[in-house]
Amino acid sequence: MSRVIHSYPIPFVENITMPAHWARWLSGRGFKNPSLFAEAEALDAMTPITWDFARHGKAPWMQFFYDWRFADLDGDGAMDFLLTGGAQVQIAYHQDGRVLWEYHDETAGFMDIRLDSNFPVADNLVCARKVDGVLNLCLVDARDGGLVKSILYPGMDLRPNDFRGSIILTDLSGVGKPTDVLVSWDYHFIAAFDRGLNFLWQRELTHESGRTHVTMGHTPFTADIDGDGRAEILAGSCLLDHDGKTLWVAPDLPALVRDKHADSVRIAALDDGEPLRLFMSTGGYCFSLDGNLLWGHDELKHGQAMHIGKIRADVAGRQVVI
Repeated sequence: MSRVIHSYPIPFVENITMPAHWARWLSGRGFKNPSLFAEAEALDAMTPITWDFARHGKAPWMQFFYDWRFADLDGDGAMDFLLTGGAQVQIAYHQDGRVLWEYHDETAGFMDIRLDSNFPVADNLVCARKVDGVLNLCLVDARDGGLVKSILYPGMDLRPNDFRGSIILTDLSGVGKPTDVLVSWDYHFIAAFDRGLNFLWQRELTHESGRTHVTMGHTPFTADIDGDGRAEILAGSCLLDHDGKTLWVAPDLPALVRDKHADSVRIAALDDGEPLRLFMSTGGYCFSLDGNLLWGHDELKHGQAMHIGKIRADVAGRQVVI
């Protein structure tokens, strides 16, 4: 039996301003809203339109459009909780339920960066905030929420229409721990910075090597696969070296072409002592490190998330759950 230790109030998103093509897609599908659909249908694709709870009812994700991070924020040895909501809100909770600090920006919105964008925590929170009205990539003191350093958010002139970003920490420099910062926009762009937000390199990743499918997916995954102490990067269906150079790109496999991209990716071994493999949730594809397809399921479309671990005691090795 489980029990609730603490509960935390999550702010409800009363309205979301989004591109008209997003509102058309959402209000014409599971969250059917004929009036909003008609409003959006009359607008150009990228014209902003607001889905307002009081007028239109609940839009997808209004009640949980956030991302959670877990780290010892105040240095007392206990794991704390950080709620992030794009550039609009960040709230840090102590494990006993106390609010350590909170940040709100009423001027920020969905069309700056999506509320569910991925921000990591190390010594600092690495996140998006608006500074002087412009979206910035920020180092934020995890203890009190204060701004440590900021630079213009990379790739703003190259980002697609999705507005979902991702930031992860990795070791591109070979220092033995993940201190470098990888910043990406869904389906399109990736850039690397050191721990001080000094620029290392950037790549535009859309259609590599003549592929039909979009080769840049969602959040990249990294691991040192060649033993040089520096992480390689699986970004969608592209494997990149630590300096951003392409090592290989997955071919136009049926599930990738049909779904247009690889949603969730991992680098893992399926048993102790076995070599690392590269996995894509779309198609359930498994590749060797040099890009040879080992197995997959062409009929498996749009796997949104993937976990690799020991799930069943009666089956040897680790299992892949999509």
